[in-house]
Amino acid sequence: MKINKVSKSGAAPSKVKAPQAVEGTSFSDLMGDKRESDTRHELEQLMLAIRSEGDKLVDAKNIEVLVHYKRMVKDFVSRAVDFAFEIQDRKGLSRFGRGKVLKVVSQIDASLVEITQEFLAEERNRIKLLSKIGELQGMLLNIYA
Repeated sequence: MKINKVSKSGAAPSKVKAPQAVEGTSFSDLMGDKRESDTRHELEQLMLAIRSEGDKLVDAKNIEVLVHYKRMVKDFVSRAVDFAFEIQDRKGLSRFGRGKVLKVVSQIDASLVEITQEFLAEERNRIKLLSKIGELQGMLLNIYA
């Protein structure tokens, strides 16, 4: 059995064009850029909170504020380092990039240790003062009794 060709008035075979890929950025690049933007915003917010907590620490000189401040700084450093390594992995590794980040982290740790030592030195003076006040109150109580 032979099939006759379809005449011009009938349906003609058409060539279907395959969808062309849209040039530009890939979906993973778009998601990476969005994640990078969100992380940068989060780090900015943490930095503002750290500044505020630092001001509280200067004013209050309270051990609880110091502990909270140190925790916030460590959280910020952890997130910033993770973010820096993620960016380096996305954009290619630099020969000195990781070493620089680790050096900055060690400098931050050293600075936190200094702040803690200064804070504790001030607390020692307060403890001595409280001790002397306590002695004085004890002597006054001894005279009164």
